Amino acid sequence: MFAVDGQHRVAGIQIAYEKEKKKEQEKRRLKDDKFPVIFIAHIDDDLGRKTTRKLFSDINNNAKPVAEGDKIKVDEENLNAIVTRRIYANYKHFKNGALISLTESAKLENNDFKHFTNLLGINNTNKVLRKLFTKKPATKEWDEENVIAFYKIVESFYDYLIESVKEYQDFFIKQELSIEEARRNNNYMLFRPIGLKLIAGLYVHFSKKEKGLLVLKKKLASISFIMPESPLNGILWNNGTMEVKSSNQKLALDITLYIMGEYPKHQNQELLEKYRGVLKNREAELPNTI
Repeated sequence: MFAVDGQHRVAGIQIAYEKEKKKEQEKRRLKDDKFPVIFIAHIDDDLGRKTTRKLFSDINNNAKPVAEGDKIKVDEENLNAIVTRRIYANYKHFKNGALISLTESAKLENNDFKHFTNLLGINNTNKVLRKLFTKKPATKEWDEENVIAFYKIVESFYDYLIESVKEYQDFFIKQELSIEEARRNNNYMLFRPIGLKLIAGLYVHFSKKEKGLLVLKKKLASISFIMPESPLNGILWNNGTMEVKSSNQKLALDITLYIMGEYPKHQNQELLEKYRGVLKNREAELPNTI
């Protein structure tokens, strides 16, 4: 028998097994491990070898990658994915996951009037919030103590949003704003995944400053995130269509920090050039600060 695919995994199992044999019985960790294996027939002649080589080629060249949404649902070694699933299922304001879409793509449909965001939106937000998390020494990131610690960071973020941002208060607490209204023409940017990711970036920035979250709360109240009057019009929004390119998202965060007086002054000219480039307007000036 020989491995058609997965040779590195076979070698890893063999090495681990040899190490395990040298340990005392009670210290062996792999004794109950199970590995999924698929056996295929191989005929050791010219045609048989050709058939097996073609199978190997097909596996490596034509296999479809697992969708990002599916990875989040099953990955047990990625801290972001683990906490994404727990937030989806357990966070009090998400109604046991009823407000979270399980779409496999990052896109949230304009006519989705049921879900606040989607699984990928939470996961992408978690990637930003990871900057506030430090793994415990001598642990793996998926160890339960790390999962609990990061979950608390993410939970605190959503608690802060719902307490501090008027649009979220109106939806989650006062129930004066419906998803249908917020989703119409994409006017409410904070009800799109990229809006949530933007706020996460601001949250991370201000979390590192003394009393920063109190300052952020006041400044968030002074900026409109409703289109088209928002200063982010033309960056994240264009006549009802969201501009989701990573460069646009980075610029939106930088412009918002600039408006809040948090952007390095020596980089203002460079920021202005990027702003004019995205707006395709060489006469544009940076928005007013608050």
